[in-house]
Amino acid sequence: MNAIQKYNQETNKEINQMITTASHIFTFINTSPHDGVYLQVQKSQLRFQIEQYPEAFDIRRFELRPCLIGGVVSQALYIGEYA
Repeated sequence: MNAIQKYNQETNKEINQMITTASHIFTFINTSPHDGVYLQVQKSQLRFQIEQYPEAFDIRRFELRPCLIGGVVSQALYIGEYA
């Protein structure tokens, strides 16, 4: 295993820990050159993509933070340009 593969493996382990902690996961989708929206995705979908393309995920684009959904505060994982 080379250094890049090891880094990807360690980084993806951290991302998977954030996925486990989060109650909800939102990813940012560009809807125009200067705007976008967050869409909710399933944990299983994200884990599958990480497994298939481990080099494609940058941990700097992931942020675990509180969110208010249905009057309940929980942890959400935000992914994308503005995370």
